[in-house]
Amino acid sequence: MRWKNAPNAADGARVVQATADGRTSQQWQLRPQTGGAFAVVNRNSGKVLDVSGGSTTDDAALIQYRDVGSTNQRRTFQRATG
Repeated sequence: MRWKNAPNAADGARVVQATADGRTSQQWQLRPQTGGAFAVVNRNSGKVLDVSGGSTTDDAALIQYRDVGSTNQRRTFQRATG
């Protein structure tokens, strides 16, 4: 993934899928949180993956935002089988 206007480190910058090119704006780290959740942190900006406006609808926009600890900034993962 990369920023739409890479490398944009502003709060609210959209996160879009793009061809990998190795830039730090495309690099993400999982930071463990309580309860088995993770914050997904961008290596370039230090900001976390966020669902814009806390939306729970299909096709909600993904953005980066400073970590405020909200549930729309936390991810959980489940093993896929089959």
